[in-house]
Amino acid sequence: MASQNENPVELHDVSVDELSEVWLYQFVPSTSGEPMVVPVNTKKTDKFSGRLVACEVTFANESKHWALIEGLDLEAPEFSRHNREIRIFVRSHGWFHLAQYFDGEAIKQVRGETVLAEKLGLSLGEIFPIHFDVRNRSKTDSDCLHGFFEVNPKWGLPRAEVMALLVKELSNK
Repeated sequence: MASQNENPVELHDVSVDELSEVWLYQFVPSTSGEPMVVPVNTKKTDKFSGRLVACEVTFANESKHWALIEGLDLEAPEFSRHNREIRIFVRSHGWFHLAQYFDGEAIKQVRGETVLAEKLGLSLGEIFPIHFDVRNRSKTDSDCLHGFFEVNPKWGLPRAEVMALLVKELSNK
């Protein structure tokens, strides 16, 4: 999967081996209900919105893991802080889509932090905070391109405030 002209693939079919060659994926329409992506060949970009950025992230225990990060937007960096999502590759599971910090309990029961810890055989303290840094993939530096995924971030907002921030950002575009 090295060309943007290739047919879309289901996200769960993107392999870690491919990430060393292609680190950016564009979401495309899907009829199957599964997220579909095509690779984007680029050295650096300023367009992260609607895309997944592959990178190695660092867990609290200093171990490195492949991840796909979405929700980064250089035009709305503060919203990116609240909207970003991460999928972590778990060998026995494939891509694990971690719930966002403001998601409700029903979602966290399926893809929350404790579920991730169980799948990895690690404690929450060994995993979180998860550090990421994709500044080397961008033409422009921005605070939204590096940071941490945390269980209960000090900077977090209630879900209603995050949604209000989204509406504000969308109306400004």
